[in-house]
Amino acid sequence: MFLRTSRAHLPYEKRKEILFCFLTLLINYLDAFFTIKYVKNGILEELNPIMGYFLQEIWSFLLIKTVFVPFLLFFLLILSYNKFAKHAIMIVMIFYVMVLSIWIYIIT
Repeated sequence: MFLRTSRAHLPYEKRKEILFCFLTLLINYLDAFFTIKYVKNGILEELNPIMGYFLQEIWSFLLIKTVFVPFLLFFLLILSYNKFAKHAIMIVMIFYVMVLSIWIYIIT
């Protein structure tokens, strides 16, 4: 028997926050790819000193990008009933959209 899920179970606000988290994760993975491709190969320089430190070893950089950021977003999503967490999700997404915009500008 297949389980059927409906979007009706989730209120609109929650669906919006889930979509924002998903888009943020997607942009985060694109940022990781472009960072490794352009910064690790010496074409560009990492401006974030914290990530620059982790970029010395690709595995530690990828660990931060693939574990810490999704965990943070999941934590914020769980707490999204809180007004601060809702705003934090939006701020993180806006930040990553700005990062992606910079990457698009650099690449083109």
